[in-house]
Amino acid sequence: MEVTTRLGRGVLYTSVLVTFLLTGCGGQKKVTILRDAYNHPRIKVDNAGGETDSLLYEAQAKVEAEDRLVQMDLLRRLGNGSLAEIFGEKAAAQDRMALSVGFKQAARESWKVIQANYPQVKNMLEAYARGVNNYLSEIGNKPSVVRGLYQQWTHDKNFSFSDPKKFAPWSEVDSLVIAAGITFRLSSSLEEKAMMGKVAMTLIGVPPDLSKIDKFVKLFDYRPIENTFILGDRRGPLVAKKNKATSLEESVVPRKLPAKAVFFGAVLEDYGYPFTGPMRKSPSGSNSWVISRKAAGGRQAFMANDPHLPLTFPTSLYEMALQDARGVNLVGMPGILIGHNKRIAWSLTNQPADVDDLYLEDLNAAGTQVMHNGKWKNLRVVDEILRVRQDDGSVKQTTLKIRWVPHHGPILSDHIVPFKEVVSKIPKELFENPAISYRWTGHEATTELVAFYLLNRAKNFSEFKTALSYMKVGMQNVVYADVDGNIGYYSHANVPYRSYLTPWPVNVPVLGSGEMDWDSDSTGKTKWRTTFPEAYNPTSGFIVTANNDPLGYTLNRDLSQDYWGSTWDAGSRAQRITEMIQAKLGRIALTDVEDMQYDHKDLLGLKFIKFLKEQVPATINPSREYQEARSALINWDGLVTRDKREPVISEMWQRAMAAEHFKELVSASGEVDVLSNLTGATLTAKTLYHTLNDSFNSREKVKMDASVSLMSVALANATKKLPSREMRWGQYNLFKFYNAFKDFLPSPVFPTIERDGTWTTVDASGRKDDTGEQQGPNLRLVMTLEEGRPISGVNSLPGGNYDALVSDKWIEELDMWQAGKRRELVPFVD
Repeated sequence: MEVTTRLGRGVLYTSVLVTFLLTGCGGQKKVTILRDAYNHPRIKVDNAGGETDSLLYEAQAKVEAEDRLVQMDLLRRLGNGSLAEIFGEKAAAQDRMALSVGFKQAARESWKVIQANYPQVKNMLEAYARGVNNYLSEIGNKPSVVRGLYQQWTHDKNFSFSDPKKFAPWSEVDSLVIAAGITFRLSSSLEEKAMMGKVAMTLIGVPPDLSKIDKFVKLFDYRPIENTFILGDRRGPLVAKKNKATSLEESVVPRKLPAKAVFFGAVLEDYGYPFTGPMRKSPSGSNSWVISRKAAGGRQAFMANDPHLPLTFPTSLYEMALQDARGVNLVGMPGILIGHNKRIAWSLTNQPADVDDLYLEDLNAAGTQVMHNGKWKNLRVVDEILRVRQDDGSVKQTTLKIRWVPHHGPILSDHIVPFKEVVSKIPKELFENPAISYRWTGHEATTELVAFYLLNRAKNFSEFKTALSYMKVGMQNVVYADVDGNIGYYSHANVPYRSYLTPWPVNVPVLGSGEMDWDSDSTGKTKWRTTFPEAYNPTSGFIVTANNDPLGYTLNRDLSQDYWGSTWDAGSRAQRITEMIQAKLGRIALTDVEDMQYDHKDLLGLKFIKFLKEQVPATINPSREYQEARSALINWDGLVTRDKREPVISEMWQRAMAAEHFKELVSASGEVDVLSNLTGATLTAKTLYHTLNDSFNSREKVKMDASVSLMSVALANATKKLPSREMRWGQYNLFKFYNAFKDFLPSPVFPTIERDGTWTTVDASGRKDDTGEQQGPNLRLVMTLEEGRPISGVNSLPGGNYDALVSDKWIEELDMWQAGKRRELVPFVD
């Protein structure tokens, strides 16, 4: 057996050693693992025949566990509800939530389907699990920083990673439960619908006044601010012909609603949601675009991607090369998520289709059946084990009985305290034994890992689409390019039809009695959409996705017609990227694409300032503070950079306008919390913009005067709340990595840095006011597909590949990322 050879800061594991560690075989099969100066592993398997995949994914698991074992373990515990097993009672509420929502159950169902139908993916998951467990056996009880953490957490000085009673071996379901948790974050609107129920209650009242339902519907405007759609406004037959209205008064359908339905919104009055508040999440997003060779004006095509996930510790992504594919993946799952192989490149942005619902159920007195379509149906019960570490190191074990409504999903009000409180307030005359259930497409057995297994091996657009047809949840905009010069786009997932929306507003909880179910066929099976956005070699020569509406579904106020979703981005980032591409068509180089990713022009802010300049008389408020703020805004170039003070004024002004616009809602509720969930959100910006724009377009004096007053009063209020008249954006928009497990995991000493950009700029920067969590580019990847040459790439990862608990090397990548610079993408093994 050969020994490990060190090459500078990289490490070369020689083939015989790694093969021995992974398989226990001799030297015929060759596994090479190299690490570069940035700790990016590259793995290649030779002479292994049918065992290539097994060895490849065992090796991937081993290197990821070497670098991110703590993160991998916490992610699986977060999904399978076992954080309290090491962190005690303070994590028990989080575990009850995870077990109630059903991530573990969803992962189990997916594993059954994969075992029965997809042998290659089954082999991939089994190999990944072996690789992690081989590493656990290797490190055992050897002294290390990571082992020290577990000794502390478990109160066990004899803790060993190789003891299955002390540290659970990795399983195939662990990878799938991580996938379920990630797709939930990307696709779920549970928290938003819960808050919308509360807003509905505030406006409609208790007991509900059904005549006020239109007031709630008219409160929000889901139309985009920029009509920049991924495929243009090509709705055609996908949208009902009668859906032609553009004004609110024309488009809202009269609502005739059962009192019980509205009351579900009413009972959310004291709703204390266990997740972070729905609209408090920073309204950031992701960008991805592809430019053809012809549009670029030479022999090179370009693809860019910068997903805007939370900038947390541990960092979300991990860069590596696997055989013939390279890019980034999410630790705990095998394969490459974003990147390229030898033939094609692909990149992702989230597609926020509406794929879940909250239901108010009517149970029998015994709590064993649920009323549905006039009949009692039996509930299903799943026993889940909750383990809670005690102060003396022992573990207390209890059984949680998770009741499932067979046609909807798990009941959340059994074990999640805020939901319990909600149902306890429902009068017996409406529901004798109420419960809240949750339906999400991720509860079905899903095959996302099948999709990415095939995507990593796809050779052309047809195989690319076939791979994505296995995406069932966590819908993505996936952009495509190949070495033959073709570009394309496809998006696929299970998206339901909701016929009941004709009388019912979107994004609120619904009744579980049957009349508000997703559409189904004659056999009772859910009817999923069969047409999806798609493009191949468009005449424009480029495709831009930035979480924007793909086809113009939200151009009309009434979304009930052919409803797909409502929470798409306002379109500012997509519009800005499109403008920059169009400005350089025929002469685009790699450096131009890199500059586009690092652009900080705020189109949304400039739109509001245009109203201020053209519609609000300069003399409306003669105070020095007002005039200085007004002058700064109307002379601003729209660049949100850390050295400017105008972005601070713009940000404070927009927040003040939101507060002024929604003051009736705040006054009615008596709670500032409602406002805190509305200010700074994408939906608020859309509503505010269209309120102003429609009023000025109407030329009606009353409406115009109201808008002028709103803007001027808000600017006056903003000047009083400015932290400092001279504060720069960089001082206001400070960034520091957020510890996602701060209650359990020690935080390394992270630097605080000044960030450019805001949530509407291409280089986006957003922050949750309540937690400090920031969102922004988790990578800045640009791939070049040059005629006659291999695909190349440049990238930067703000958190690097290193584990910040044991190394500070990640700081090098953070500096590079902050400056908008990149280095070569991890190379393949030659």
